[in-house]
Amino acid sequence: MISLDLIRALVGMQRFTLFGMVTLLLAANTACAASYDCDKASTKVEKMICTDPELSKMDEKLGSSYHDALKTVSNPFALRLQQRKWMKLRNQCTDKSCLEAAYQGRIDEIIAIAKEKRVPALHAADQTYALLMSKNDKMCNYMRNLMEADLHQIGRGYGTHDRFVSTNDVFNAVPWKPARASFENGGKKHYTEDWQLKGALFDLNNDGVLDFVVRDQSMLSGLRVDRLYMLDQSNANRANSLTIKELFESANQLSMDQVRYFLSSESGMDSASLWLLSPFIYQDVTYIYMQSLYMDDEATALDFVVISKYLGGKFKRQTTGRMEDVCYIQRLALGK
Repeated sequence: MISLDLIRALVGMQRFTLFGMVTLLLAANTACAASYDCDKASTKVEKMICTDPELSKMDEKLGSSYHDALKTVSNPFALRLQQRKWMKLRNQCTDKSCLEAAYQGRIDEIIAIAKEKRVPALHAADQTYALLMSKNDKMCNYMRNLMEADLHQIGRGYGTHDRFVSTNDVFNAVPWKPARASFENGGKKHYTEDWQLKGALFDLNNDGVLDFVVRDQSMLSGLRVDRLYMLDQSNANRANSLTIKELFESANQLSMDQVRYFLSSESGMDSASLWLLSPFIYQDVTYIYMQSLYMDDEATALDFVVISKYLGGKFKRQTTGRMEDVCYIQRLALGK
């Protein structure tokens, strides 16, 4: 960087023109034309880039392409994670030819990613679960680790949600039992299928009072839909004689198939469609594990999970309910 004293000295020279000063300043900046502050370069690779004009230009080009791609891809968080992995590989280079090859390859990848607007999908071994937001590190990391173990043991895909839920103790702490509800159609009384409804007595909204919670796992136009209805605990005695009407009209319910769930800024998204709802109990506190039914981006958003506390009210077309989001967890492709 050119010093202030040198500028002052140059200004004092009668024959030093304004054009000459600008030229000198530009030359001083060009000598450190990397995408980062070369004054703070600490590693051998960073210093090599800062002292080599060709490498500096490649670094600038990659930086510009990368920031442009962040504006177009459907999952910028995944691209950031992938870029960090690439930088670790770049830092293993020991000479200019290695760096040139690494930069040119990455520039080509970034341009292709920006064009396709998505990060390429990879095998399970090249994917991970990232904690995008946490208000309870102990619980959120515990759940993330469960998901990570499940991913690398058998892989995750459509239809694995139930297997994941059924094999982990935090979910099994909810004492689900078969339930049944009736409805009128054509003047006749009909009942829900045996597999459709389950009921359990536990404190869904963490207010210190047991609730009778009914879980409805229905099919809507061929798609799986989970709904949760919170009733007074006295209804546990009539688990097999409920009515669909009382469930639909209950003051406290989660029916996410009819609403978009709004997210905080930490998610990188405005909202999500969370149709799979699984209450679980961790250290005597009830949470709801909410997962997307389908991937918004098959390459990088293979799972998006919100873990939240339900505080009461309705989540339906007219949403009056309240939730307290505790974790955002997303499955991401790391990059080759």
